[in-house]
Amino acid sequence: MLAFCTSLDELIKTLDAARKQLWIPGRVTDISDWARDLASHAEHDKPWRLAKLAGPATPRTWQGPDDGLAPVGEVAVSEDLLAQIVEELKGSRAAPIGKRSTWPIERAFVYVDISDYSKMEPGVQLLVVQALVQIAEEAEKAWSGIEARLCIGDGYIYSFDSARGATWFAATLLRIIEAQVADEKVPEFHVRIGVHVGPVRWFRDPGRTHPSRPDDGWNYIGKGINGGSRVLSVIGKDVDDVIFVSDAVRRALRRQNAGDSAQLLKNMHNRGRRGDKHKELWRVFELNHEALT
Repeated sequence: MLAFCTSLDELIKTLDAARKQLWIPGRVTDISDWARDLASHAEHDKPWRLAKLAGPATPRTWQGPDDGLAPVGEVAVSEDLLAQIVEELKGSRAAPIGKRSTWPIERAFVYVDISDYSKMEPGVQLLVVQALVQIAEEAEKAWSGIEARLCIGDGYIYSFDSARGATWFAATLLRIIEAQVADEKVPEFHVRIGVHVGPVRWFRDPGRTHPSRPDDGWNYIGKGINGGSRVLSVIGKDVDDVIFVSDAVRRALRRQNAGDSAQLLKNMHNRGRRGDKHKELWRVFELNHEALT
């Protein structure tokens, strides 16, 4: 049976209950164009529009797949609700309805991998992880804007809404780690850090959801977060206590053109293109974090 929604809250509950996402193609640059396209295909004597739901693309469902997605279902929304969706997404793609859509968003990711973690005694692993968490909290005081912290077993992923914030955070984090290890405030440990920026989509992660915070528990999927892992992989296990950033980060910093972005760019050194496990080449730059102030 086709669902009919007249309020944003009702639409969100409908999508969550069905574990479906609102179909917004990645090629859409202006959300108003998406709404006008829905309106152009509507029956003029009906006070609703048929918004699409996302599903897997097949030759039968879509001729131009968008990352393997295609519109395969429908939900009816009122004209007022459609206008409200547009306003919400114009304000922020991170709005609740944006997170429940397939419209990709750009995020920057800092991957922090603890070197030789599996070789440590379990008690030392505990102390090192606690030290990393504490140091990251200290680094956040200087560079706020972390959207999420994702534990990856032997390290963490930190997400930011800008390449600038992510890169400065990575530099600050490594400086604090080195200082606290040198001062013997924490056990000696070493890290590999990779920074990448790119498109991602949200999904609800049951492992991060808590009943008292129903709209928490979001995670990411897409080339942006995968790229951070690839940057780490091309660094190699034999190199640590350095920060490598992808070419995508460097380009984003050039576009942002903020005053302190120039300082970051000046202290990046081209380390060439390196192949990942899929034999894809990644141009990476080593960041001289000690030269940053």
